[in-house]
Amino acid sequence: MIKTAIILVSGMGGRLYPLTKVIPKEMLPIMGKPAIQHIVDECLEAKIEKVIICVRCDSDLTKRYFYPNERYDEYVKSLGIEIEQKNYENIVFIKSPKLFKGMGETLSYVLQKEDINDEYFAVLSGDDIIIGENVMCNLIESFKLSKNVTIAYQRTDEKRAEKFGNVMLEKNQVIKINEKSDELMSLNSLITKIIMNHDVTKYILQAEFKLDLAISEYCKKNLVTAVEVKGEWLNIDDFDDYLQANIFLRRL
Repeated sequence: MIKTAIILVSGMGGRLYPLTKVIPKEMLPIMGKPAIQHIVDECLEAKIEKVIICVRCDSDLTKRYFYPNERYDEYVKSLGIEIEQKNYENIVFIKSPKLFKGMGETLSYVLQKEDINDEYFAVLSGDDIIIGENVMCNLIESFKLSKNVTIAYQRTDEKRAEKFGNVMLEKNQVIKINEKSDELMSLNSLITKIIMNHDVTKYILQAEFKLDLAISEYCKKNLVTAVEVKGEWLNIDDFDDYLQANIFLRRL
C-alpha cells in the first residue's frame, strides 16, 4: 500500500508571468478549481492517507485554500451552491526556503523536513493533470504486482517528448530516461507521477538534482516499471499549455 504522496509545487512559475507574480501556478484554475486540487483529489481517490505539498516560500494561498473556512462556506450555501464534502485534514504543507535547482533537490529537502518511514511513496508534479483516468490508482495497481519503482508515461509527438523528457523502454521496463531537450530516444514522454523508494534519492546529487535523471541512474542496477497513460494529459508549464488545457476542457 502506498500511504504517502509528495506534491512538488515550489517553483516560481516564471513562464506564466505575470499571473504567477501573486498567484502560485498550482492555484490557477483548471475546469473550475485550482490545478493543485485535481492532483490532491487524484491522490485521495487512490486511497493515499497523507499528502505533503512543498510550496513556494512567498505565498500562503495554497495552504489557505485547503483549510476550512466555515463563514465562507455558509455564505456560499446561502446562495444555493453545493459545497464539495472532501476531507483535506491530512495535508502537510512545507515551505521551500529558496528556489531549488530541480525537483530532485526539492524532494531531498522535503525528505529532510518530514519523516517518511514507508519504503515506497508517491511523488507528483503539480503541473500534470490527466483527464479520463486516475493515474495514481493505475500506478499503485502495477506496483502491487511488480514491487518496483514505477513511473508514468504517454506516447506523444516529438515536441512534447523533447519538452518533458523521454523514456526508452523494453516492454514495460525502463532502460533510460533522457532529460528535457536532450537526444530524442523515443516518443514516450515522462509524466511526473512516480512511485519510488528512498534508494532513488541516493542518485539525486549525482544527477545534478534532476529527479528523472536520478531514476535513470537507478534503473541501471534496479528494475523500474513503466505504466502507459491513456487519458488526456493536460499540463500548465507555460501560457500555451495552460491555454490549450482550458480550451480542451471547454469543449468537453
